[in-house]
Amino acid sequence: MGVDYVVDLECSPKEALGVQGIVDLLKARSRAEYVRDMMRAGGDTRPLAELTFETMVLRPDGPQRETVSVQSLFQRAAALDEHAAACEGCEARCRPQAFGCVGYVSYPVRSSSEAWLLDQLPVDLDSAAGTLLTSAFADFGWDGSFTRHLRAQGDTFFEAHEATPRRWGDGFTLSSDQIWHMLFGLGHLAPAHSMMCSLFMGVVPHHIGAEGLAQLSQDTARLGGHALRYDVEHEDHQLAELARFFRAMGLAAALNVSLLIDG
Repeated sequence: MGVDYVVDLECSPKEALGVQGIVDLLKARSRAEYVRDMMRAGGDTRPLAELTFETMVLRPDGPQRETVSVQSLFQRAAALDEHAAACEGCEARCRPQAFGCVGYVSYPVRSSSEAWLLDQLPVDLDSAAGTLLTSAFADFGWDGSFTRHLRAQGDTFFEAHEATPRRWGDGFTLSSDQIWHMLFGLGHLAPAHSMMCSLFMGVVPHHIGAEGLAQLSQDTARLGGHALRYDVEHEDHQLAELARFFRAMGLAAALNVSLLIDG
């Protein structure tokens, strides 16, 4: 369970398979690989067709358990293969691989990940990033209610029962609930929102200045370069997922396309 996102640059694979189709096929392949590797690690050497597991499927008459074979998932995901070559060199890829425009942030979110998110915000509220940050939260009403609703559902979505706060010297305070709301609680992100959040979260340097930010918004190659320099190989898997999301956000802003969010 987690948040899926897609840099929505038009391409032939999306035209052929659909955005949701690509996401579903990637998930099928990932699940098949996970189950296969887990069973192989446990010494199970049976053919893939005999490696099965149960999953819950929502039918019109309610949820039902269904037995699925690993081989059937691999066969289903094979539809991706004939389109993989079209991804070579694509500017929308968060990672240099086929369908690298698609990413995932896993639940539950750990307390340490919430703290890391807050650490990416600007230290200096007088910087370009800090000034825009304070005005945006005053204007747009990202109060964290979206995140609090998730957090109230036990530990399914968040490890901690309460949000982590961050306080600045002048009394300005934000919580991790509000940051998650801004990033994942608004539906699909327009390019301008992705650009703004890229500044807040340090994809774009916090001290770039208003003039530099205006120039950068017109210099897509340079903006994309900032996003691609963002560290996505963190040894902590959840921080790596968040870093890839930030990279996707910067690329979406640079390419002037939406960042599709399904949380």
